[in-house]
Amino acid sequence: MPATQSDAFVRHDLMEQLVDARQRTDDLFAVVKADSLYERPIAERHRIVFYVGHLEAFDWNLFHERVLGLKSFYPEFDRLFAFGIDPVGGGVPTDQPSDWPKIAAVRDYVKRIREVLDEKLSDALADSVPPTPDGFALSPLLNVAIEHRPMHAETLAYMLHQLPLHRKVPHKESPNTLAPPVAHRSIDIPAGSVTLGLGRDDGLFGWDNEYEAHRVDVPAFTISSSSTRRDMKRKRSGETVTTMQTGTGNPSTESRIPLSGSMKAIAGGTARCSTMSHCR
Repeated sequence: MPATQSDAFVRHDLMEQLVDARQRTDDLFAVVKADSLYERPIAERHRIVFYVGHLEAFDWNLFHERVLGLKSFYPEFDRLFAFGIDPVGGGVPTDQPSDWPKIAAVRDYVKRIREVLDEKLSDALADSVPPTPDGFALSPLLNVAIEHRPMHAETLAYMLHQLPLHRKVPHKESPNTLAPPVAHRSIDIPAGSVTLGLGRDDGLFGWDNEYEAHRVDVPAFTISSSSTRRDMKRKRSGETVTTMQTGTGNPSTESRIPLSGSMKAIAGGTARCSTMSHCR
């Protein structure tokens, strides 16, 4: 395939991924009744309205000046929805619904950012703009914006799970919950060598803690085909847990694999995102 066609495909794919990521978070916000967007389902986190503005503010702060050379049309919202309202004394947030802008103004801010970015980013991708002054090419920055949303979608999903039912929009149809029982079984994994991480020259997007690539020899082991209740509890605490047996048949100690820095930050603490760092 000629390079020009390949480049055009990558550009189209990145913009499609961004639109899809937006839809996923939009669908989550649509679960919340309009009069409940100022609720705080989890005491240590922001009110829901923060996240409505934050996702767009992150993209805008990432692109508008660094890549596109645009001036901000609402700098107060850019700052507010980048970091939120800091709690007094470092404790749990104490801000009130009245401290936040009206939802109509927030949605107008979101709409305007999307309109501008969709037009300007498409043009910038087509024109193959050079890397930014701080050395970042446009495609990796778009990947940052794309991956930022699913991380918050995870946060929003368990936040909204804590929101009382009367504050959610009811489904018109009950979902089909019938499913076959889970058949628990063990899977034998043969010994082998695996590559972990990414190489700098792979041409693939990765977070800073996903480099460098290295090979690891893994002994044969047996693993359960599904998570146990105990494993799920540990996952919620910020760890993934794999219980395995070595090839000798002797149970090994449980291997606890910490989540990456970006994902662990989502799992605990109020999410705060700057333009070129992970959420924290």
